[in-house]
Amino acid sequence: MGDEIELLHWGILGFTGNLNYHVGREDPHGPHHALVGVASSRSRDVAKEFLESLDVPECTLTFRDYSELICSDLIDVVFIATPHSHHFQNALLALEVGNHVVYQKSLTVNAAQTKKLRQTCRLLRDGEIGQLADGALLELGSLALHWILRALPGGACRPNQVTSTMKNCPGSGVDETTTIDMVFSTGGREIRTKAITSLSTPASPDGQFAHMIIEGSNGKIEIRGWEAIPTELCLFNNSYSLSKPYDVTFHEGEPLFVPEADEVARCIREGLLESPEMPWAESLLVMEIMDFVRKQNDLQYSPESEASEPSVRLPSRPL
Repeated sequence: MGDEIELLHWGILGFTGNLNYHVGREDPHGPHHALVGVASSRSRDVAKEFLESLDVPECTLTFRDYSELICSDLIDVVFIATPHSHHFQNALLALEVGNHVVYQKSLTVNAAQTKKLRQTCRLLRDGEIGQLADGALLELGSLALHWILRALPGGACRPNQVTSTMKNCPGSGVDETTTIDMVFSTGGREIRTKAITSLSTPASPDGQFAHMIIEGSNGKIEIRGWEAIPTELCLFNNSYSLSKPYDVTFHEGEPLFVPEADEVARCIREGLLESPEMPWAESLLVMEIMDFVRKQNDLQYSPESEASEPSVRLPSRPL
């Protein structure tokens, strides 16, 4: 691209508090990002109220509904900030129209939906398509599983054994706490891991408690801060005395969306169908493990949330 300034135009489906921090905080040597507009499933007035709470230019648009934003020629990338149960439906609509799509974990409700999205991306690339589920497992489980897969010496791989337990909230039946024990064989060694997700356990954004602990024969590593935005990595020796804390992972006040948006820009620039930092294979493996855990504990979501075919289609636009 030479010295040409790279600018990506973003649209938001649903609302999230992380996106507004990114506007105007770009690396001068990296890609630039502009929030074009937002859409609410309820009304344009709700979208306007959301924009008024953000530090964005007055020209930022409010779209009538999701379909109007997705079909707009002004949008390069659609950020989906809707509930997990709607991720698949919203993402598939945006992909089939010809948009790039970004959304947070959990990717979908189940592995079948993840496979469908991956297949759609491949078909779009090859020109074959013309021009609420919730709870501790779905809300937090994928982050815990991704951390474990990233910590394996040989990289993400399928576990040999998965056992789990689940505690549900009285009355609602929503899974409150889920514990997942996994055994991996990698590099000639057996590695045992445990993932715990709970809606009743407080988070530790101030870094007082670790959300990830890796124990070895010579000591352990603790990673602290939010699961999605780690702030500190601490190395302990065999006597568990602190060796030294490493530098923070992100600059102070920088949200997750900043490096995430820049990675999206890099992938678009290089014509990549997936990010090497978060490949489809790893996302699918996590969803397959979560499906297995749900089956072990007889946890079912609504048929609408589990469906792997959309109920609505939008006209495609030239790619």
